Amino acid sequence: MPELFAGSAAKYDTSNFRKFMLTNTMVPNLGTLWNGAVQSSTIHPQKILDAKRKHGIPIDGDTHIQEYFVIPVERLLKDPKVKKMVHWNFPEDRTRIMMGLVLNNQYLRGMLGEWNKQDFPLLDQNYLDSTFENLTELTPHADEFYRQWGEQFSRGETPQVLTYKGMPHVFIDGEIDIDGLEIIETK
Repeated sequence: MPELFAGSAAKYDTSNFRKFMLTNTMVPNLGTLWNGAVQSSTIHPQKILDAKRKHGIPIDGDTHIQEYFVIPVERLLKDPKVKKMVHWNFPEDRTRIMMGLVLNNQYLRGMLGEWNKQDFPLLDQNYLDSTFENLTELTPHADEFYRQWGEQFSRGETPQVLTYKGMPHVFIDGEIDIDGLEIIETK
């Protein structure tokens, strides 16, 4: 669905530096660029909307129902179009995250090795069975970002809200077959 990619790609156009970093940084253990991977969340999107409302963050299309695909990891593991997946728990150490973004840039990659590999474990059947979990609530780290953004909005500022900042991600190298996937709505 090219329109989904186009809409998602727009989030990288927030600043020249951010765009450069995220469009030129390789995802550790995945072998693809950050913006070339399909990214998904491990939390129900209604929890995200509820947290935004709780903290006074404006929601685009707040009066419209939004739809999301439910994509079971088990299905992705069996899909031949999915080459590889990694799970990122979004560690709280901002310095380590930023160092990884810089040092995993495709123009520097290899000079100092691949950084932050431990933060992006391969999502295979063993990892799924032993470690992976879908979240039922925002991480405390993410909730703190939402609280700070809400305070900024209440002061009349317009912070850049990165909806899934502080939330675990699944990065997918490949295509996702959406035929037959459950669609859920948020309100």
